[in-house]
Order: sequence, then structure tokens, then C-alpha cells
Amino acid sequence: MQEQIRKLVKLQSYDSKIIEIEDERIRLPREVDAEKLIYEDVQSQISGLEEEKKGLQVKGKDKEIELESKEAQIKKLQSQLYQVKKNDEYRALENEISSTRADSSLVEEEILDILDEIDKVDAAVEEKKNDLRVKKELLDKRMIEVSNKMVELDKEYESLKNERGRIASTIEKPVLSRYEKILQNKRGQRAIVAAKDSACQGCFMNLRPQLIHEVKLGKNLIVCENCSRILYIEE
Repeated sequence: MQEQIRKLVKLQSYDSKIIEIEDERIRLPREVDAEKLIYEDVQSQISGLEEEKKGLQVKGKDKEIELESKEAQIKKLQSQLYQVKKNDEYRALENEISSTRADSSLVEEEILDILDEIDKVDAAVEEKKNDLRVKKELLDKRMIEVSNKMVELDKEYESLKNERGRIASTIEKPVLSRYEKILQNKRGQRAIVAAKDSACQGCFMNLRPQLIHEVKLGKNLIVCENCSRILYIEE
């Protein structure tokens, strides 16, 4: 059984590396996806700003039409001044012209405010586009790096799996089955651990002296009574 234990320890070293690679093969694409989302978010912000600009332009056009209408109204009222003969009618027209001019001035101010807003949006769009270009360069570079890394990981993974299979084939089936069941239940953790300083090095709980004695004898597979990991004595 001692020889079987040694083989399990060696097998576990391969399994640990295999699990690391499996995790990395999942992690790397997720990181790229996260960076893509950031890139797409900036694109969305630019689209939002461009839509805002279109809305401001439409609003500005409406205000220009309103201003033209006010100016036309002023001209019409001014032409009427020369046609009235009564003072009260003349004053009424003057008041109306004055009021319309005041309204016209307010519209002009609104148009200027809209133009200022458009300038601000244009500046924000340009800033976002510059940010987008930088993110695009970084994203493209990152995608190439991850693609190359995935190829390396795939090769390493296949090599480890082959060597792992070779070692596993030399281990007795009941022993291997027990080990793999524990490994499956403790994904990413060790299935076989040392019994050192009277404690399990998996869960660090104290072990009974009789249990440690049985581990030292090496006649059977002995597991920790707390975490169920297979125990062995380091040579």
C-alpha cells in the first residue's frame, strides 16, 4: 500500500496542475469578456451622447424657426405702425413690438445655450472616442495574448492529462476510485495530505495516536476522521 500511496501523491501533483489550468482556461476568457463589456459600455456612452446631440440640434432648429417667426411678427407689427392713426392703437402696437422683441431675445439666449450644450457634448464625444481608441488597442492586444496563452495551456493540459493517465493506470482501481471520489468532492483542493505533528495537513485537526500509527504502518488507506482526506507520512 505504501507504493500505492506514493503514486497517489505523485498523481495529485499532476491533478493540482490540471485543475489550475482548467481554472485558468475559464478565467482568461472571462477577463476578456469583462474588458469587452467595458469597451462596449464606452461605445454605448458615445451613442448616447450622439443621440443627445441630435436632440439638441432638433431643439435648436425649433428655436430658430420660433425666432424667425418672432422677427417676422415684429416686421409685420412695425409696418402696421405707419397705418394706425389713433395714439392708443399706436401705443398698443409699440407695446406688442416691445414684448415680442423681449420674447425674441429670450429665444436667442436659448439658442446660444443650446449651442453651448452641443459644444460640450462634442467635447465629451471626442474625449470618449479617444478613450475608446485606447481601450480598443488594449483589448486587441489582450485578446491576442489570451489566444496565445490558451494555445499554450491546451498543449500543457494535454501533456499533463497523458502523464496523469499513465500514472493512474499503475494504481489499483479501488485505491484510485477512492482518491478520485475525494478529489471530486474537494474541487481545487488536495485529496491526499500528510499527517504531520499529530495533525491532518488538510484540515489541521489533531489526529488520534492510533490513527497516526495506522498511517505509519501503511497497510490500508487511512482517512482523516474530520475531512475524509487520505493520510500519509512524508518521507
